Amino acid sequence: MTRGFKDKGTIKKYMPHILIWCALIIYIIFANSIYCKFVLKNGKPVFDNLLKSTEILDSIYYIDGLDQVRYDGQDLYLLKGWGFRVSPSELSLQDFSKQIILQKDEEIKLFAAQDIPRPGLNIAVKGKDPEMDITYAGFQSYISKEVLPLGIYRIGIRYISDNGVLDYYFWTSKGIEITPNKMILVDIGK
Repeated sequence: MTRGFKDKGTIKKYMPHILIWCALIIYIIFANSIYCKFVLKNGKPVFDNLLKSTEILDSIYYIDGLDQVRYDGQDLYLLKGWGFRVSPSELSLQDFSKQIILQKDEEIKLFAAQDIPRPGLNIAVKGKDPEMDITYAGFQSYISKEVLPLGIYRIGIRYISDNGVLDYYFWTSKGIEITPNKMILVDIGK
């Protein structure tokens, strides 16, 4: 008598094992996609078009850091910094919403950023118009490592006026490197 699947009793005997292995393979293939789509609430890219924005070169900025944090029960990274356009605008920085731009090759991801008041900037930053109030130049943005493929991403900052009239961005000399285990801030030059 030969062993194998020729006997119907043998197939029934191994069926639970086959089903468990199939479920495990399906889980491994689709787990990250399911997590990002249904479980992950924060740190996901926003869907917006950068093509209508204007790139500017007259900016002053500083990226404070990229810290791993636990926010709303999720492991995320918090990008902090400040930046503003040197040219005076008729609008205050409070009249703009900010987004963080991450670019790798031709792929661009936009992440929502929250305003962070930085009252000390008005005194500390040299080279700006003394009448310009940059208290609200600060920002922070939550970014999930799970939504970005491995690689080095260039960091940009986008400003969109609340009335929709002004929409501009600028690139920083910093980038984010995503490895299998972590995200780190790197200097990539302009």
